Amino acid sequence: MIKVSIILPAYNAEKFISQTIASISEQTFADFEIIVVDDGSRDATAAIATAADPRVRVITQANQGIAQARNVGVLAAQGQYIAFMDHDDLWHPQKLETQVKLLELDASCAVVYGEFERWTPPMPPAFKNTKLDCGQQVPALSGMILSRLVETNWVLFSTAMFRRHVFDRVGLFDPTMPPADDWDFALRAAEQFKFVKLAQVVALYRIHAGQTSLKLQSRNIEYELRERTLTRLHALGQLAHDEAGVQQRQFHCIFNFGLNQYAAGKYVLATKTFLSAFKYRKKSLRVLAYLSLARLRSIGKTAED
Repeated sequence: MIKVSIILPAYNAEKFISQTIASISEQTFADFEIIVVDDGSRDATAAIATAADPRVRVITQANQGIAQARNVGVLAAQGQYIAFMDHDDLWHPQKLETQVKLLELDASCAVVYGEFERWTPPMPPAFKNTKLDCGQQVPALSGMILSRLVETNWVLFSTAMFRRHVFDRVGLFDPTMPPADDWDFALRAAEQFKFVKLAQVVALYRIHAGQTSLKLQSRNIEYELRERTLTRLHALGQLAHDEAGVQQRQFHCIFNFGLNQYAAGKYVLATKTFLSAFKYRKKSLRVLAYLSLARLRSIGKTAED
């Protein structure tokens, strides 16, 4: 049985995927397969990936988004452990070796992840630590971390490795939850499984213009996920690690969502959103100011504007 299956969703990734696969090929641990799920690319992504390493298996599909691409990869995976890679990130050469070692030393751990650093080309990629040590961990973000994970998504998936049975118990990624389908999955997994966070940087997160989308989201997914998780925590008789801090994050999440609607000219929707922010800060002058502006500009508009 293959030890590690690496799932690499890719969409129009010809600029980066060769370098990304090279960082996988250069791993000190070699018992792996690479499953590239080409999510309807219109460029040479599939051909470049196929030529990059003989362990690459390319699966092509019509464009369905990263969640469904990850699901296709998981269902095709043959490995005992499953790791995820974004098409534009890079791994430390000892990433796989260190994480496999930890999972085999600690039978109670189901998910191991690590630190990452943002990397902006043309700066050459570089890791501060030449050697990784699975004994260097972050206790505050290890263990049963649901009460911490409700704060924000601490788990960058390019840094993570999962035991296969996590997916058998938790299920797959939810295609209705972009751009937070990875956080949604991590939250569901954290309810049942122990996580361990490595204290060292195991991946470089590439910064480039193509990452940022200015498209206005129709749903406040971050808010929805956090509310759902808080409800689940309370049903389990638990609180968030920092309940006040989580409520503050929810306020900012709603307020910023309203600002995005306002900036897009969706004044009726922005009015409703700003009103809901008062649930968290009843006397916020900033919310009151934007609510007043949104109301004025919404005159004569419909909810569909």
